[in-house]
Amino acid sequence: MLCDNRKLGCLGRDLINNLGVTWYSSTADYQGDRLLDINTVLDKGQAIAAIRQHFERIVAIGDGMNDVSMFEQSDIGIAFGAVHRPAAGLVQLADFVCNTEASLCMTLNQFLYT
Repeated sequence: MLCDNRKLGCLGRDLINNLGVTWYSSTADYQGDRLLDINTVLDKGQAIAAIRQHFERIVAIGDGMNDVSMFEQSDIGIAFGAVHRPAAGLVQLADFVCNTEASLCMTLNQFLYT
């Protein structure tokens, strides 16, 4: 689902418009910094399926069970636990597990040259 960027906050909307990229997101209504309603929840696996035709390889990085469908549609899954321990179910699906920003960067750098 391509998100309606009118529902993004000012910073997010401006950044995406300036980058000129296609993007996928859950949508919500808000007033100031207060969340009023969640309208749609992004299925990350569907988003990966939608972009698959444009890329040779897709690397997904996630930490929770809401990332499972994204990992299932990606070529490589990296469970990332710098903020908190990634969900056990996601770790089981992951090709790599990184617990620091440095280890994530080293892992991602591997893919630049392969």
